[in-house]
Amino acid sequence: MFDIEALFHPPKNTKLLEPAQALKSLEGVASFLAAQHPDFKDWLLQGESLEEASRFSAFSSDMNGRDAALAIIGQQFKSAPVIGLWNGTDDSGKGATMTLSVSTGPYVSEMKLHFGEHRKACRLGDHKQVAATLSLLAQTYKPVCAYVYEPTTYKLVYDDRVGVGWMIYLPLKLTSKDVPEARAVIPVKLDGGGEGTILVSVTDAVFDEKNREHTDIAHAIETRLVDLALLPTFVQLLRPAED
Repeated sequence: MFDIEALFHPPKNTKLLEPAQALKSLEGVASFLAAQHPDFKDWLLQGESLEEASRFSAFSSDMNGRDAALAIIGQQFKSAPVIGLWNGTDDSGKGATMTLSVSTGPYVSEMKLHFGEHRKACRLGDHKQVAATLSLLAQTYKPVCAYVYEPTTYKLVYDDRVGVGWMIYLPLKLTSKDVPEARAVIPVKLDGGGEGTILVSVTDAVFDEKNREHTDIAHAIETRLVDLALLPTFVQLLRPAED
C-alpha cells in the first residue's frame, strides 16, 4: 500500500470551497488515473455503508447522476469541505481512494490518493508514471510539498518533518548537484511560470519500506534536505498568521 499526498494552502477565496469546483479538480486526476489502469475507470462517492457507497458515480456522464452526486457533496460541505471517493472494489489489492480536504484556516489542506496494492506492485507503472501523477497534483493544487509513501509504516528520519519515501515534490528548482543522493531529479513546470522538483529515491523497482537499501536512500535524501533547510516541518505546514 502507498499514498500519494499533496499538502497545500489554497487562497482564502478559493473556488475549491465550491462543491462543483472541488469535484472538477478531482475529475482531472481521475481521468489521468483511468488512462493508467482499468481499476481506476470509475470513482464513487464514499458512504456510511457499502450499499450507500455504491450508489453514486462522482463523474457520471448522466447529468441526473452528476447532479445527485453534487447535491450530496453540497450537503457534506455544510459541515466540512471534504470529498471522499473510492474505485468501487473492496478487494484490498485492487482498492483505491481519493480524498480532498480543503482548509482556509491555519491547517494545511490535503489531496490524498491511497492505493491498496501489495509491495513490489504498482498499477500506475514505474517511477516515471508515479512521478507524473505527483506532477499532476503539483500543477493542480500548488502544494507546499507532496510525497509518495505509506505514512503508517514508513519510518521518518525526523519525527517533526515530512518524509521522502519513494519520492517528494518541493516547489523549488533543484538539481542533482543539490541532492546527489536522489536517483532521479525531475523538474515540474507550473502554470504561471513557476517551477518545482520531484526527487526520487528508487528508480529500478517499486519502493519497499521493508527493503533497507530503499529506505537508506530515502533517509539520505531527507538528511540532505534538512542540511539545506528545505524539508518542511509539520509546524511550517501551518498557514502563516498574516496570510
